[in-house]
Amino acid sequence: MELSELLDWVVPFAERLPVLRGIIGFIVVFFLPGFAFRFNKLGFPRKLLSGRTSTIITTMDSPPLLMRTLFFDMSVQVFKHGILNFCGLKVKKVMRIGSVRKSSPARRSTWLNQCSTLGRTWK
Repeated sequence: MELSELLDWVVPFAERLPVLRGIIGFIVVFFLPGFAFRFNKLGFPRKLLSGRTSTIITTMDSPPLLMRTLFFDMSVQVFKHGILNFCGLKVKKVMRIGSVRKSSPARRSTWLNQCSTLGRTWK
């Protein structure tokens, strides 16, 4: 079964977005013309994933408050507006996890539990 076939029956969709790694590969493989969008004869995009929702889970080594204020949450905004909205996906929630490198094992466990709970409650 291909990824596109698998996602046809999965209504909730989550993007696990590492801020600096893996973004391009994920986008190139998943958000393909014909599956995520299609251009009409006039060159305007038709959003093929309309009606679906998404949750962005992003991890970082910087404090999330710093990323949101000093850097204007740019990685999330670009992914949300430039890719997800372009394909018709609506973002329900953005979960920012950081600072990962300096976090305690207890804090990491809390984040894993939050992600697990989020995954079980998607509708």
